[in-house]
Amino acid sequence: MTVGSFGGEIKIQLKMKFLVVFLFSALTFIQEVESFLLSGSKVPNSPRSRDSDSGPLFAKYDWRRSPNKWTVTDKPAEPGFGGPWPGDPNAPKFKVTVKNVDEGTEVTHMVPIDRYIFFQFEEDDIPVPIISGQRGERMCRNGCCTTCAVKVVEGKVKQDAQIGLMKELRKEGYALMCCAYPRSDLVLEVTAEDECYIKQWGESFESGGVEWGGFLPEDD
Repeated sequence: MTVGSFGGEIKIQLKMKFLVVFLFSALTFIQEVESFLLSGSKVPNSPRSRDSDSGPLFAKYDWRRSPNKWTVTDKPAEPGFGGPWPGDPNAPKFKVTVKNVDEGTEVTHMVPIDRYIFFQFEEDDIPVPIISGQRGERMCRNGCCTTCAVKVVEGKVKQDAQIGLMKELRKEGYALMCCAYPRSDLVLEVTAEDECYIKQWGESFESGGVEWGGFLPEDD
């Protein structure tokens, strides 16, 4: 086998791998949208916050800050239940501590078992060390970008929508606060901004090249 044909075969395998990842992500997104539509949620008629006439459960919810913008009218959807939205007011709560070791800062807050950690902090105006400045502005709030990635030092979380976090990294203790439920008292450590990104898109793909028999030859 010549170097040219070997390189061509590797490129085909890389394209196939990217295609599989893309199709899996698209299928996951479609399933999430279908689940949302079947939930019966609807688009608000006017740009306002949910207030007390909708009941105390959503009294503090501002639909303009919703991360879910799947409607053709370009208006965020009215809330569902739990996750990024307000959940059961009587749900059990766990103490969640988020530490930024580099800056020597930490915050602690009680988070219900049915709420994503980041959104409970945000709703109660508790600043999270990791989400500030331009880094916070880049946050996707949908489990894709890894901006809110943390390392679980103590306790357990449940993640069910973390499209942007590989299974291997979850096993290593990484979590995304925008789509993680607390399952016990937690201690979370802020990661470097690009730590998860490099592990997934740098180290993982690079090691994949070795597994297939070698790196792609560089063009002169």
